[in-house]
Amino acid sequence: MPSQLNQTNPAGQLNQPNPLNQSTLAPHEALEIHELLRSDLVTIKKLQASLDTAEDQQLQNLMNQLLQAKKSAIDEVEQFYYKMTSNHLAEED
Repeated sequence: MPSQLNQTNPAGQLNQPNPLNQSTLAPHEALEIHELLRSDLVTIKKLQASLDTAEDQQLQNLMNQLLQAKKSAIDEVEQFYYKMTSNHLAEED
């Protein structure tokens, strides 16, 4: 089967692999995800620590909303990361 790089599209241009179709992460991408998660976790810890000292109810509500948004974002990134790493492990089998 010819590789995708050697095929041309209807305009006669060589096809390039779409990086969005990758089923694994490059090492630098995995490190970037870890850095993002670490940053979000630090933000969560700071918000939680500050939440106890905030006296204004509106500020507390905003901080709680931010906490929930950060936790949700972390969950999404973790799901993506585990999906990508499990794809990589499945390809090795």
